[in-house]
Amino acid sequence: EAAAGDEPVLIWLMQEFDMKDDFIILGEPLYELESVFSVPKGQKTLLSIINKGIYAVNRRNLMEQIQQKWFGISTPITNSTGNEDKIALIVVFFVVLSGLALFLFLSWNKKLKDEVDRQTEELNDSKNDLQITFDSLTHLMMVVKHDRTISSVNQAVCQFVSKSSEELIDQPLGHLGDLMTFIEDRGIIQQAFEDNRSIKKSYDYDHLTYEVTTFPLQSTEDALQRLLLMVEDITELRIVQKQMLQENKMAAIGQLATGVAHEIRNPLGIIRNYVYLLKRQQKDQADPLLHKSFNQIESSVEQASSIIDNLLNFSRMSDNQNRMIHLFGFFKDMIELNHKVMEKRDVIYRIECDVALQRNIPEESLKLILINLINNAIDAMEDGGHLTLGARATSNGLEIFCQDTGAGMDDQQMDQIFNPFFTTKDPGKGTGLGLYIAYNEVQKLGGELRVESQLGAGTTFYIDLPPTKDDDEGVPG
Repeated sequence: EAAAGDEPVLIWLMQEFDMKDDFIILGEPLYELESVFSVPKGQKTLLSIINKGIYAVNRRNLMEQIQQKWFGISTPITNSTGNEDKIALIVVFFVVLSGLALFLFLSWNKKLKDEVDRQTEELNDSKNDLQITFDSLTHLMMVVKHDRTISSVNQAVCQFVSKSSEELIDQPLGHLGDLMTFIEDRGIIQQAFEDNRSIKKSYDYDHLTYEVTTFPLQSTEDALQRLLLMVEDITELRIVQKQMLQENKMAAIGQLATGVAHEIRNPLGIIRNYVYLLKRQQKDQADPLLHKSFNQIESSVEQASSIIDNLLNFSRMSDNQNRMIHLFGFFKDMIELNHKVMEKRDVIYRIECDVALQRNIPEESLKLILINLINNAIDAMEDGGHLTLGARATSNGLEIFCQDTGAGMDDQQMDQIFNPFFTTKDPGKGTGLGLYIAYNEVQKLGGELRVESQLGAGTTFYIDLPPTKDDDEGVPG
């Protein structure tokens, strides 16, 4: 009813007794070994031969082939536990290897991410520093794309047009106002894109001078796509340069005038001495014509000597320190410097100032102010007129005025007369800096320069100067 043994042997026996359909396998095998042979204990040589045979059979996988051919398939003769262990070991190895690789990858990726974050932070810091530097510049600076739209601007541009940078980005360059439209029309931007080089040019616009510079921002593409446009107001620099040039000229003229004045004084002294001798020789003669001639010669010598004194006083270099100035005499000297021009243009002058009035004022600054005001007044009276120069003490300090009866000015001209390079004179007859320099000098003295004018009725300039600690000594009682 039951049998126990090797499955192949039992299957062979069942087939021999024609019982192959009359039995079933119960439960699990009692044991599983790949190959088992029993030999007597003393047959060591036979054992060795059989083991070699088993090894050869296993290596060539013949056991499974024999089972399939002779006994059919049930429980295999060979045990695959070893292979499964190997496969499991290999799988475990690859799993561990994959885990290690994944760990290394994640570690490297995290390190790379940290490095990218660090580099990004440094790049942002650098970008912020660059933007701060870009915004701190007082020049108008903007990045312009090839289609003439704005890519970036600094704070100076935003303040110039009273708009935020967000409102200006991607807008046409003309969105920044008439000045940028004027610069674009000059063709410097088009030339910079075509030549792919830096260009610097100066333009006069609205009585100001601007220096425009382009800087190519080269990208990886062959064609230039963006450029940095810098616009700088160099009006003050230009004025300073002209002032320095004028000061150098005046210094040279002063040196020349000093030399000429001394050379003229020598013959004047000789003339004066010989007139004195001639008068002594002729003192007993009562010739009226001769007496009148001597007086005329002496008067002319005195007048020439006075002109030379004024010229020397004007050309004398000073340190522009405060000095107590007698204003009446000072005004007279300033007008006498223009005596010939005034005489030629039939301009009559008058000084309205107390002869005892004096003030503690920087002499050179006052000279510069009055020269420009007097020259402008004379130029305004081409057909003659009256020039009045005066001063009076006020409760707020000192008021100096220069009045002419010239052509006068309208409101539009009066709004611009203190702008540099603004002039109503014909080309070549004025630089437009006289009143600007006078205005700046008055500002340096802490005062105010005012103007009143009417077309056809003349112009009056008022200089209001604050009091100084020594002024009370110079106010006439």
